[in-house]
Amino acid sequence: MNKTIGSGIFTQPYNVVSGVGNPAAALLLWIAAALIVWCISICWVELGLSIPRHRVAHRHVSTPKSGGDKNYLEYIFTVPDFFISCVYGITFLIFGNLAGNAIQFGVYMQTAINPNCQEGCMRSGPVVGWALGVLIFCALINIITPKGSILINNMFAVLKVSLVIIMIFLGIGWSLKWGGEGCKSIKWEYKGKVGGFGDVVQALTFAIYPSTGFEQPFYVLAEVRRPKTLFAPTVMSTMALILVLNPLINTSYFCANPYQGSNIRSGPNSLNTTNAAINFFWTISGGRASDGGQGLLRGASVLFALSIFGNLLAVIYTAPRVKQEIAKEGILPKSLFFAASKDSLLSRLFTKNPADKEQAPIPATALHLMFEIILVLSVGLSLAPGEAYNTLTYLYTYVITGILGFLAVVGLLYLKVDAWLKPQTGRRWNQKREYRPMLDPLPCIVAVVSLGLVLFGAFAKTSVVVTDGQPGWLKPAVGWCGLSLGVIWWLGMELRQWKGQYRIRRERITYVEAVDDADPVQTAEMVIVEKEYSSQHHWPADNLSQQGHRVFISVIH
Repeated sequence: MNKTIGSGIFTQPYNVVSGVGNPAAALLLWIAAALIVWCISICWVELGLSIPRHRVAHRHVSTPKSGGDKNYLEYIFTVPDFFISCVYGITFLIFGNLAGNAIQFGVYMQTAINPNCQEGCMRSGPVVGWALGVLIFCALINIITPKGSILINNMFAVLKVSLVIIMIFLGIGWSLKWGGEGCKSIKWEYKGKVGGFGDVVQALTFAIYPSTGFEQPFYVLAEVRRPKTLFAPTVMSTMALILVLNPLINTSYFCANPYQGSNIRSGPNSLNTTNAAINFFWTISGGRASDGGQGLLRGASVLFALSIFGNLLAVIYTAPRVKQEIAKEGILPKSLFFAASKDSLLSRLFTKNPADKEQAPIPATALHLMFEIILVLSVGLSLAPGEAYNTLTYLYTYVITGILGFLAVVGLLYLKVDAWLKPQTGRRWNQKREYRPMLDPLPCIVAVVSLGLVLFGAFAKTSVVVTDGQPGWLKPAVGWCGLSLGVIWWLGMELRQWKGQYRIRRERITYVEAVDDADPVQTAEMVIVEKEYSSQHHWPADNLSQQGHRVFISVIH
């Protein structure tokens, strides 16, 4: 929840309504986006609670593991060796972060300093400075005390849900008493340009972004105490809450600021901004340019900046765990250096017993931070802050939720079809899975069709310019180029192994604990990565000599 409520629900409404041209259609799009993400999350629950499987006490059990869709893709697509690990790993290393949200944090902080300065006069330098500062600060919290980071995360989640609920009642209540036409303006009347197919697909992508966040607990699923008992109902109830909150807060925006076809604002005192939440607070304060109005605007900007800080903190806790799992495959230089956890900085100072020291993925956090900084500097300094935010959040949604999510749900659909066509001779998914969703396989089919529409419909021509003058196909093309870098990385690995006449061998020895009737959980694992050399001029090798190293990875519960 902390990841889900961040910047998107406050900044993306204008992009969504501009793509479809009227508020009623925009609300339907928000509902559709939440339902799509709900179906994707159902697929992930089915995969996450069933993969991987281990033999424990003469029976095979599944032990949920950190890493999210990386594990699911590697289970489904097994050949060629290293291919899916490289494709997923390199793609996630580049795009699996919230650099865009960090830039929006800088925008809000600059607005808090000078409320009269909106997108038009916002300079990239100070915004990028704020972005870099908040990213480094969040990284420090996670390497100093991961447990403290979880505590802060939970506090922010509760506060942000409360903020959204207050804004819903505030907007609708204000409209009923003082807002004139208010909520009655939400109807099927096109006030902007009528969006074509490409515009609707782009708007749907922007609506999906604020509904994402479901993937974060899957990234750290090995750290969940009772995953099979509590995890599935928790995920489903959280997604149900998002399905209610996102359309309602958009309704509140439209009630306070009826859509006029060019912006989410109304009246002569409207701010020159496309930020729905900022306009919302400006309107209900009376649109005053006095100190009172500016004070409210400053306070609202700080609130939204803190909201973004919360989801940056959440992602910088979970994403390094995924990067650890990527490194365990041996596909990165110094792989096991990045795979290993170190004693947290706080436990080094105050915990004397080595067994009690808290572990933190310090090298993986540094790797995560490095790519965030690269994206913030390269995109944030070359584009205006609003354009940089939209570009980076679109790429995150298109690549992480769209492309990688599409591969996962297509793979799950393949497992289901295989179990139906070859119940005894195939991969027997129906016998292995630990979770059977309601209306199965409908959620999987909906997820496949919807994500396919988002991915390939993104190349359709757009007639409504949402963020800048760039062609609509450019951003999805950049997303696919990111995926192609993983393919190039795999080809490079294969070439290097062929020239060196060796194969990289990796092995995981997993330690599983199952006490009484509790869910079996992975408590630790030994990761071995070795080069197997051959004296022959071909491989796979027959006569092998080995060199390599291993690392013991502990999992904190």
